Amino acid sequence: MKIDLYQLMDEINTTITNRYWEGFKPVAFAIYNEEKVFLFNHPNYMSKFPTFVVLSWDDRFVGDTLILFEDYPTAIVNFDIISDFAELFSLLIHELFHGYQHLQGEKRFPDEILGITYPLTRENIELRNRERISLYRAVLSNQAEEIIQFFSIREKRKELIGEYFHYETLVETIEGPAWYVEWKAYCDKSRQSDSDHLQKYGKMLIDQTESCLNIRRGCYSSGMFICLLLDKLSPGWYKSYFQSNLSLYEFFSRMIQLENNHYIKVEISKETDEMIEFVNDQENRNLVNSFINQVTIY
Repeated sequence: MKIDLYQLMDEINTTITNRYWEGFKPVAFAIYNEEKVFLFNHPNYMSKFPTFVVLSWDDRFVGDTLILFEDYPTAIVNFDIISDFAELFSLLIHELFHGYQHLQGEKRFPDEILGITYPLTRENIELRNRERISLYRAVLSNQAEEIIQFFSIREKRKELIGEYFHYETLVETIEGPAWYVEWKAYCDKSRQSDSDHLQKYGKMLIDQTESCLNIRRGCYSSGMFICLLLDKLSPGWYKSYFQSNLSLYEFFSRMIQLENNHYIKVEISKETDEMIEFVNDQENRNLVNSFINQVTIY
C-alpha cells in the first residue's frame, strides 16, 4: 500500500482532537516495515525534524501496540500488512488512544493472572453468550428490553464468578474505549456505511466460539459496544470518564440506574456444552504442543 506520509501526519494531528473523544490529542506515532520506521510527533526529534524522521527498523518495533520509545509513549503500526488507508488510520487512532490513556494516568488495569485461570463453567459461558447477544441487539435496536436483559444477565454473572467478572470489566475498561475510537475513525475514513461497520465489529462480539477461545480478546468488543450503548443513552458520557475510578461497566450501571430485580433462569444449551468441550480440547492440544516444542532431542 502506498502511503502519503504528509497526509497521514495532517489527518492524525488535525482530525482527532475532540472529534472521536473530547480532549483526545495524539502522542508520538510510527509506522514501520522490516526496513524502515517513520516516526512522527516525538519530542526528542521534533526540533530537528518538524514533520517526521526516518529510522532503521530494530526489534523495539514489533506488532501494533503502544511502546515507550526513548521514554515517551509511541503508537506503532506495521503498515506492510495493512490493506488501505482507513485501516491504517483507525489502527493508529486505537493505539494513540492508549497513549492518551497513559497520559491521563489510567490505572484501571486487570490482573492478567485471572485471565489465565478464568473458569469455563457451563453456567458462566451460557450466560456470557446470551449477554453478548443482548448487548449487540441493544445497540442495534436501542430497545429497553434488550438493555434490561443485558444488565440482568451481567448482574447474574457477577454473582457467579466474582473476581473473574471484575477481570472482564477491567479489560473492557482499557480496551473498549480504544476500540470505540477505532470504530469511529474507521467509519470516518471508509467508504462503507456506518451500519456495515457496526455489523463488521459486531461479528467479533457475537462469535461465541472465538469469544470463548480468547476470553480477554472477547472483552474488547463488549467494551466497545458498551461505549456505543452509552452514546445512545447518555451522549457526552466520555467527558467525565477519566475522572472516574469505576470500571466501564460500573460507569455504565451508574448512568442507566437500573435495578437488578429480574430473575434469570440458567438452562445450558447443547451448543454451550459443545463449545466448552471444543475449547478445552484446543487448550489441551496447545499444552501438548508447547511441551513437545520445549523438549530437546539429543
